[in-house]
Amino acid sequence: MNKPINAKQFRFKKLNMKQLFENDRFVMVFSLFMAILCWILVVIAISPTTPLAINNVPVQISLRNERLKEMGLSVVGEVDEQVDVMVEGPRSVVGNLKPEDLNITVSLSNVTEADTYDLELVPFSTPTDYKILSIRPSTIRVRLDQVISKTLNVDLITRGLAVAAGYQLGTEQVSPTAVRVTGPVSELEKVTRCVASVELAQPLSNTYASTVPVKLLDAQGMELDPEELHLSLDVENVNVWIPVLRTKELPLRVNFTNVPRGFPESELREYMTLSNQSILVAGPIQSMENYNEIVVDIDLRNLTPTNNTFQFDVTLPSEQLTNVNNISTVLVEFNTESWSTVTFHNISSIIPVNQPSDFEITLLTGSLPVTLVGDAAVLESLTPGDIVVELDFSQKELTAGQVSYPVKISVPTKGLVWAVGDDYNVVIQARQIEGASE
Repeated sequence: MNKPINAKQFRFKKLNMKQLFENDRFVMVFSLFMAILCWILVVIAISPTTPLAINNVPVQISLRNERLKEMGLSVVGEVDEQVDVMVEGPRSVVGNLKPEDLNITVSLSNVTEADTYDLELVPFSTPTDYKILSIRPSTIRVRLDQVISKTLNVDLITRGLAVAAGYQLGTEQVSPTAVRVTGPVSELEKVTRCVASVELAQPLSNTYASTVPVKLLDAQGMELDPEELHLSLDVENVNVWIPVLRTKELPLRVNFTNVPRGFPESELREYMTLSNQSILVAGPIQSMENYNEIVVDIDLRNLTPTNNTFQFDVTLPSEQLTNVNNISTVLVEFNTESWSTVTFHNISSIIPVNQPSDFEITLLTGSLPVTLVGDAAVLESLTPGDIVVELDFSQKELTAGQVSYPVKISVPTKGLVWAVGDDYNVVIQARQIEGASE
C-alpha cells in the first residue's frame, strides 16, 4: 500500500537570477536566443521583401499556342528547357513559390514567318504579389514551321518471295493500306513513299501473316528517320498477309442426262472430244481435297447429227477456287459422220411400270411419233418392235382425272440408239379406287 505524500518533504527553491547570469552556459544560450529574436524583428520591421532564386523552372511554350495557330505555325520538335528565375517579394509569398507557378513562356513579337528564332523568355502574365528580377538564360532557340499532313499508300516490298511446287501465291494484302504522316512542310516534302518490307528465307507452303513496321523513303529510295525530321505517323506497323493457295488439276467430266435404260454411255464417249481435258485451279489448302472434278451436263435428247457441238461456261465447284488457266469456256464435240436419224410415227406399244395399286389407269393416247438417233447401220435394221416405251408412274405424283404423263423411250437391244426431241408424253385417265388405300 502506497504511503501518503508528506507535503513538507517538497520545498521549492526561490529562483535566483543573479546566480543564473553568473552561469556561463546559460548566458551563452540566452544571448543566442536574443540575437535571433532581434534579427526577426529587424527583418519584419525594416526589410519586408526579399529576393529568391527559383531553379529548374519549365518553359511553357504551350501558353502561346493560340497565337501560333493564328500565324499558321507550330513548334517543331520537343522543347524541354528549364531556366533559373530570380524573384522578389514578401517572404511569405516567394517562400511558397514552386517552379511550375511562374508560367515562363516566350515572346512572339519578332516572329513573322517560318524560321528558327532565339525567342526572349518572359512571364506569361505580370504577377501582382511579387516581381521577376531576371531569367537565365534569357532566350531559347525554337524552330517554328507550318505543320501539315499527307496520306501515303503503303507499298509492300518482298524479298525472296517464292512458293513451293504445287502452290500458288494469292493476292498480297496490307492493312491498313495507307498511313497519315504529319510534320513540317520543309521536311514532309522529302517523303515520297511509304513501304513495308518482308524478307523470306525459303519458299512458302502456307499463308504468311506478320506485323511489319512501316518505313518512309525519299525520292532516291533512301530511308528517312521520322524522329530526326520531326515527323509523326498515325500508324507505325501494318499487318501483312500473303495467301498461299494449293493448285490442282481438276478433270473435266461430261455428264449425260435423260439417258435411256441400258444405254452404252462409254461407247458414246468414244465419239466425243473435249477442248480441255482438265483445268488448273487454285484454292485454300485445307479444302482442296474436297474438289475432284468439273462437271458439265449434256441432255442426250439434244444430241443429233447436226447439233453435235456444245459450248459451256466454266463454273468452278466453289467460289473459293480461282481459275489458274483462265479458261472461261470449254467445247464438247461429237464425231457424227456415221450417225443418222429415223422417225417412227406410230409406236403403240406402251408398257406401264410401277403402277400404283389404288388407281385404275386408262391409256387415252393410242400411239406416239418417236425420232431416234444412232449409228446409221443400226437404224437401217431397226423395227418398231425394238422400241420400248415405258409409262413409269414413279416419275411424278399421280392425281385423279385426265392427265398428261411422261414416258421413257429406249432401244435396249440395239446399242448406240436414243430418242431425241422434246419430252414424250401420253394422256391417261386416272381414277382412284375407293377404299383401296385402306
